[in-house]
Amino acid sequence: MAEPLSPTTSPGARPPARVDVVQDGAVVEIALRAGPINLVTRDLLGALNAALTDAAARDLATMDARIFAPGLMGLASLVHAKPQRYRSPRVQRWHEARARTPA
Repeated sequence: MAEPLSPTTSPGARPPARVDVVQDGAVVEIALRAGPINLVTRDLLGALNAALTDAAARDLATMDARIFAPGLMGLASLVHAKPQRYRSPRVQRWHEARARTPA
């Protein structure tokens, strides 16, 4: 099981956090300790923010700038440069036979 994460706390006289966060891969368990519960607390929001930030940072990548530029993205040359793959050997044989047949 994963180790509990501790929400970010700033120095001060705040009471101890009433939120425990346990992360196991993509699953995050947030447990509220016994006591008076206000579901929207600084501790809970801090724990959620820490868990979501960590989960998002794992798969974060820069998007291709061509997505946001006007016009075509120019992907045809990239697609055609890759070897052609077919879904099944039968379809591959059909395409190979078709390529050998004169038009």
